[in-house]
This record gives sequence, C-alpha cells and structure tokens, in this order.
Amino acid sequence: MFVRRFTAALARFARAERGVSAIEFAMLMPLFIGFIFMILQVGLYFYCSTYLSYATTIAARQIMTGAVAAQGLSGAQFRTNILCPALPGGMACSNIITNVQVVPAGNNGAGWTALLTTSGLVTPQMNNSNTTFCIGGAGSLVAVETFYAMPVLGIPQMLPGATTYNNQSVIFIGSTAAIKNEPFSAQNSGC
Repeated sequence: MFVRRFTAALARFARAERGVSAIEFAMLMPLFIGFIFMILQVGLYFYCSTYLSYATTIAARQIMTGAVAAQGLSGAQFRTNILCPALPGGMACSNIITNVQVVPAGNNGAGWTALLTTSGLVTPQMNNSNTTFCIGGAGSLVAVETFYAMPVLGIPQMLPGATTYNNQSVIFIGSTAAIKNEPFSAQNSGC
C-alpha cells in the first residue's frame, strides 16, 4: 500500500508543471539583469564619450584663440572654468583629467611622432598632478587630451579595463584635439 501511494505521488510530481515557469524565471533572471546592466553601461559610455569630445573641442578652441593665455589660467582653472562647464550635470568634474602639451614641429622623433606609440597616443598617468599643462604661444602646435573616469554600473569584473579611481570602479574614456594656435598677443604659455 505504501509503495503504491509513493509511486502514485512520484508519478503526479513528474507530470506537474505548475512551478516550472517560476523555476525557469529564477534561473534566467541573473542573466537578464546582467544584460540590462551591460546595455545601460554601453549607453552611458556613448553618452559620456560624446560629451567629452564636445567639451574637449570647446576647450581646445579656447586655447587656440588665446583666451586661456589672456586669462592666465592654470591647469586646474582651465578644467573648472573652461572644460567642466561644457559637460552635462551628470559628469563629475572631479573625474576629469587633462593633459595639454606643446608638440615640436617635425616628424623626426621629436614632433607629433614623439606622442605616439604603435597603438596611438601615449596615455599619461591618470592623476592631474602628474599631467602637463603647457598651452604654448602663437603658432604653437598643441595636443589637448582629456580623460573622464566613467563610473561602472553593476559588476566591474564584467568589463575589461575597469580600474579604481577616487575609490570607485571606473572605465577611462579619452578625447584628443590637435590644434595650431592662432596669432595672439598674450604671453602666458602655462609652461
């Protein structure tokens, strides 16, 4: 009798499908949440990259026309007065790193090629106290590099290249503008 009841109960359990959807949902939920975070992260990356490029172009134009030299701005003042106001409110100015340097003319190893490696521009140390701020004078060739430490949404281990900056997990986004300064009379080169 016990064996017959146990066998019947086991057969009913094998045919039951009421909880299958809940179990499948519970198994796939972490995967769906991971995809949502990745979609949000990619969207945030393109958003921040677009605005960083825009702000870099505006800031480079201020150097090129001599406005930065006329105001006698330091590197920190350049970031807070010129670059950061061009960024949207969601991008923290404290996560911006700038590297502005004069590049000698020529391609004999001392010019633009001195800034390049086989993979592109040499990335400076991600610390504003270790970067340069040299805007040059009239007619100088200048490379304006800006980097933004974009916060990581979700799990940092999911993203290659994630690192720590200001005690948070971030991915660095960069933008570069190469300019030739227009003739201007201000003498402050920042060097």
